[in-house]
Amino acid sequence: MSAVGDRAAALRREFDAAFTEPARPLGVDGDDVLAIALAGGRYAIRTAELAAVQACPPITRLPGPVPALLGVVAVHGEVLPVYALAALLGLGPAAPARWIAITHRPAAVALAFDGLDGQRRITPEALVAAPASGPLLDGVVAEPGGPRAMLSITRIVAAIAAREESP
Repeated sequence: MSAVGDRAAALRREFDAAFTEPARPLGVDGDDVLAIALAGGRYAIRTAELAAVQACPPITRLPGPVPALLGVVAVHGEVLPVYALAALLGLGPAAPARWIAITHRPAAVALAFDGLDGQRRITPEALVAAPASGPLLDGVVAEPGGPRAMLSITRIVAAIAAREESP
């Protein structure tokens, strides 16, 4: 198995194990987040906003006017559009997709990114509001290795839907 496959399997086990723990109210004692690397920057995504994370399967490219739309992937028998997260955030051209984060239904999409730094729990005090940081962000997570911008998957999916509805 490749290094990416080994890492994906370890992260899948860690993600699945989180569901065996007793339920905690969101945000009370912190949030579980994925720490990701994207276009050379450090970002975080709340795991509660995701249905799954996995190594990126082969992408079937599609022609079209939306640069962020990389194509489609088949995941568990379902065909999902794949968007380059870096392009959606205006960070320029995306690096090759190594990972995808799959959002919840009914508007399930796959968001492609290039690096996965792990899963961790952050305390409420670690998330600092930063309204000027961008409309698709929820603030900044203070970490010993440096800050991470917290992505709002809900707003990212809403922005994708708004682009698809506009003529």
